[in-house]
Amino acid sequence: TAETTRYFAGYLTKIKRDINGITKMYDCTCQDYAWLLDYVLVNETFEARTADTIIDELFAAYLSEINSTTYVDAGGQTHDKITFNRLTLRQALNILANIDDMDWYIDYNKNFHWFAPTTNIASFDLSDAPDNSTTYPYSKFSYSRDASQLINRVTVVGGDYLSADTDFEI
Repeated sequence: TAETTRYFAGYLTKIKRDINGITKMYDCTCQDYAWLLDYVLVNETFEARTADTIIDELFAAYLSEINSTTYVDAGGQTHDKITFNRLTLRQALNILANIDDMDWYIDYNKNFHWFAPTTNIASFDLSDAPDNSTTYPYSKFSYSRDASQLINRVTVVGGDYLSADTDFEI
């Protein structure tokens, strides 16, 4: 059997098809699995728990398809109390990462990685005089933003009693 290497996994979110004679060109936009975190709202309070326990409970409750135990550095500080009030799972993880000075990503196999930034450094450097072996140029860097899928969040909290009837004159 042929060995395969996975370079990307996620979702195809936009396709643009161009046809020029018999030539077909496709311009595809993709999102990795971290994209799922933006569509899950968390409403939880945790007391006396470490980050690895909080992460495991968050993924178990909100996004169980992601493995959140194998690649998560255990321990860390114990949080007396932390509340995530109607935040996306990404926002909750970023808050936790900022407090604990950790970093995270979701790999191509839906494994969540939680680690200290100093333990996962790149094996190369960027340089003004790159040798293209251990150092590389920072030129040709590009970045784009697309707000076509921008989502605004509105939360409506209803009252707990009925008001009296009110008449209005127009």
